[in-house]
Amino acid sequence: MIAERMGLGKQVLLNKVNVNNTTHHLTLLEAVKLMQVTNDFRILSALAAEFGGIYVPRPQALNVSADQLIGDISNMSLKFGTLIQEVAKDIVDSRITPNEMKSIEKQANDLRVALEVLLAHIRGVHKQKTPTKKHSQATSEPMHLQYDCTHD
Repeated sequence: MIAERMGLGKQVLLNKVNVNNTTHHLTLLEAVKLMQVTNDFRILSALAAEFGGIYVPRPQALNVSADQLIGDISNMSLKFGTLIQEVAKDIVDSRITPNEMKSIEKQANDLRVALEVLLAHIRGVHKQKTPTKKHSQATSEPMHLQYDCTHD
């Protein structure tokens, strides 16, 4: 089914993704199509890691409220605090074990994701020219903004 959606035969795709096959190779365009079809970005993550980076997907949202932005800031602050607590706990003995390093990396990644969510929402507010609903101080209803963060 994946091969068909990519416009390839099943065996051809199997040969292209087989690391032991030296005659068939996945092209860059095929790798992009494979990630689009499967929604699996391990190839992109592996490329980022190869060049000393990481892949953090940019979140997208259609609506955002002032309360949501405050929630995003709170969540990011919580993730930052969790990371700092983990590092402080792990460096008490002046060394970092493999398990401690894995935990630190997980907490750091959680912080990166929270930051990207916050930034996506702020970008949307920045791009928004007019709110779809005016915020009334007489009600507790938050102002809702429409935005599209697919274009920078």
